Parts: sequence; C-alpha cells; structure tokens
Amino acid sequence: MSVSSQLRRVSHPLVAILLALGIATSVAVVTAASPAAAHDQIMSSNPADKAKLDTAPKQLTLTFSEAPMKDSAKIIASSRDGQPVLLDEPTIKGKEVTVPWPTQNAGTYGVNWRVVSSDGHPINGTFAFQVLGSTSSTTAPVESPSDSTVTTQATPTEASGESQSNVGGMIAGLAAAIVAATILVAILVRRRRDKDDDAS
Repeated sequence: MSVSSQLRRVSHPLVAILLALGIATSVAVVTAASPAAAHDQIMSSNPADKAKLDTAPKQLTLTFSEAPMKDSAKIIASSRDGQPVLLDEPTIKGKEVTVPWPTQNAGTYGVNWRVVSSDGHPINGTFAFQVLGSTSSTTAPVESPSDSTVTTQATPTEASGESQSNVGGMIAGLAAAIVAATILVAILVRRRRDKDDDAS
C-alpha cells in the first residue's frame, strides 16, 4: 500500500500530521547523514606506518578508496630532528598518490599528507617510518608525527562543511514536514466539509 493510500485512510488530523512529520524527519536524517558517509578514505601507505626498513624506499605511495581530485595532493616530510626532506610534486594516478623518496640516509622520518577527495572534501593524515641502514646496531622506537597516523582526519574545512550540510538537511526536512502537515490539514478539513454538506 502506498503512502498516499495510507494517508487517505487516516481520519484523525493529529495522526495524519504525526505520520507526515515522521516521514519528513526520516528524509531529513538520510539527507543530513549522506554527505558524511560519502567521504573518501586512505586505505594504506607504503611504507606502512611505523615500518622499519633495511634500505630507503624508492618512493612513497598512498592508496585511497577513490581517486583524489587532480593536482590536489600535498606531501611533506622531515627527519626525526626536524630537518625537512625536499620532495617533488606528488603524482596522482587513479587511486594512488606517489612521490619519489630522495634520500638514502638512515633515520626516522615523519610524513604529512593532504588531498582533496573525489567528493570535494580535504582529508589529511600522517605516518612515520624508519630506515635502519647497514650501520645501525640499535634503533629507537618509531613515533608517528601525531596520534592519528594513516587514518583520515577531518580538517576545519571538512568539519565546517559537514556541519553546514547537516543543518541544511534538518532545515529542508523541517520545511518538508510543515508543508506536508499543511496540505494534510487542508485535505482533511475539505473532506470533513464535503461530508457535512452531504449530510445536510
């Protein structure tokens, strides 16, 4: 049975209004939640976070759930003592972002990355790895630049966008509920008037 058929069978105005509000609220919740669920995520990094390598990697590779937007990738790296590692511009090919790794020196390196996902929201994150080298006898624990390593982090821009989307969805749902309630009340009032006319 369709929603319109169910509404025709409702005789009490309050019940009809509550039903319409429930339908509109459900639509608003789905509308508000869908932008947040659509954000892309990083799937893996190579080297992996906290990896210990015998030799330096030839390149850094980040793999995402969807292809980032063209020319949106930024990657910076530094050594444990804070010295920057000069990197070329990253290359985006499909779901992968790569950049050549320029140094063969042993040490611990932190990497910060940022891309704009396919849905237009910026995402970023960090990871760290260690190059042991042939002369290393003991090594210190590899510490990531931040607690949230290869996982996606929401930037202020993304958080603001999600908040605006949620508010917009709730406003749209509320407006739909008001319109639906108004139409239902008008229909029910008209039907009651028609019944009164028929009875008289």
